[in-house]
Amino acid sequence: MHLQKEQAILPIRLHSPCCICQIPIVAGSEILLLEAAWDLHVPKRAEGDCVSSSMILEHFDAWQGQCLVLTIVVILAIEWLGRNLSLWLVMKAFGTKTARFYDTRVTAIGVIHHELSHLLVAIFTGARIDGVKLYKIFQKQDDEVLGYVNYTPRGLYPFRCIQQTLIGIAPGILGMVQICTMSQLLLGFWSSLGNDCFKHPAIWILAIVMSQIAYHSCPSRYDIQGSWFCIGLVVLAFCLFRDNIFPTWFALQVIQCVAFAVILASAPVMLLSVIVMAAKLIKHLVFAGGKQIFEVR
Repeated sequence: MHLQKEQAILPIRLHSPCCICQIPIVAGSEILLLEAAWDLHVPKRAEGDCVSSSMILEHFDAWQGQCLVLTIVVILAIEWLGRNLSLWLVMKAFGTKTARFYDTRVTAIGVIHHELSHLLVAIFTGARIDGVKLYKIFQKQDDEVLGYVNYTPRGLYPFRCIQQTLIGIAPGILGMVQICTMSQLLLGFWSSLGNDCFKHPAIWILAIVMSQIAYHSCPSRYDIQGSWFCIGLVVLAFCLFRDNIFPTWFALQVIQCVAFAVILASAPVMLLSVIVMAAKLIKHLVFAGGKQIFEVR
């Protein structure tokens, strides 16, 4: 571009990250010329390319009902994997009796929260409550039920479907809300106090409660037994929603909070179990090797 007077080019970035407006400024005088040069740096997707992550996010931004359903599925999968993997490692390292004690006694707060979630949602949706036991202190050896809420759905069939679905997945939904709230409180304490926050007992209590809620948040097979058809109808109805009910940025934050809580709940006992299993393996190899050498001699 030819300019009649000496001037400097001042690049000014506008609101769009894809364009730069170059404005020539004449030293000591008025602006003589204004020219906008648009430089588009958006790469175009060629035919046959794989579907990018941005396209997936755009799809779930448009269909936020599907985003909500997928988020719930991912959260329940994370919670199920954290509990069952840690329980399996404890059983392999310490035995079935210790694993059962850990699952029923050490994490009793999570059991109570699990059953209380069923009860609150059952009352809120209008179901008839037939029996409640938030925590079974005395359990038989083969009894797998840690607590229970017996209820009877009421109303028309579509409403009964909604009742059964919400009551069945209540621990996962309410657990998700409470885990996100507690994790934000922990981050707030951390940002304001730094390492000094670990000196306060409230931080440790909050972390323990959050981890136990995460450990028992996944619904059991008894919670959704006989409700698969109703759950499928509710999921199908939510998948048809396109309204602004659950944006993707919020879904990703919720998944991160739940994953953090599950790791906090499972990592210590999983690490201890792996160390014990490794020590047992080393001990077995050492003694087996010594015995073999003695027999050869």
